[in-house]
Amino acid sequence: MIVVVGSPVHRAAIADGRSGVVGTGPSIARGVLAAGGTVQLVGKVGSDAAGDATLLALARDGVGHAAMLRDPGRPTPVAPPVEPDDDPFAGAGPRSTAGPTVRPLPMDAEDLDLALRYLAAFAVLVMADEMDQASLAVATEAARYAGASLLIVLPDGVEALDLPSEAIVLAGPPTDEDGIFADTVGTCAAALERGLSPADALRAALAAAGWESATA
Repeated sequence: MIVVVGSPVHRAAIADGRSGVVGTGPSIARGVLAAGGTVQLVGKVGSDAAGDATLLALARDGVGHAAMLRDPGRPTPVAPPVEPDDDPFAGAGPRSTAGPTVRPLPMDAEDLDLALRYLAAFAVLVMADEMDQASLAVATEAARYAGASLLIVLPDGVEALDLPSEAIVLAGPPTDEDGIFADTVGTCAAALERGLSPADALRAALAAAGWESATA
């Protein structure tokens, strides 16, 4: 199993009225599923109607969310709906992103520790959202305890933390509107789950995305 840490953002679709889920974490989780992996999304939503709709949308997409936390003190972030002509992946589309103006609910180290305790066995832990050093320490310890690979996505513009030597680190792009980066991360995680080495997993993910190494 692959655990992706990244809180979701709710979005309503204009086209069919169905709610959807956007954000880096959910997009990577869908990439895992598309690559044949099994996934649980860890994050936080509010205890409100938008949070309920978000969980239903995750279930509809096949994304596990057994360790999703509910925050009664803050509302679920909601991305504005978009016209289908402007976003072919609106609503429940697998590659929708929340956009730079909508931030998911943050998880601190205590939140992360609590959530990961629900998930005893996993092969890969993907940290998809911005985090502090304390949360990184929790993730590192959880991955070591589970004997899992640790895959860290550094958001664009975020200063690197004191990263553990065993972590696989990928730098996120400024935007990922077409979802290619999220799909690549998900494919890489699925390859790690199958037992490939980090180098081979990344090579397989890049090949699946259609990227080729430049030659002199």
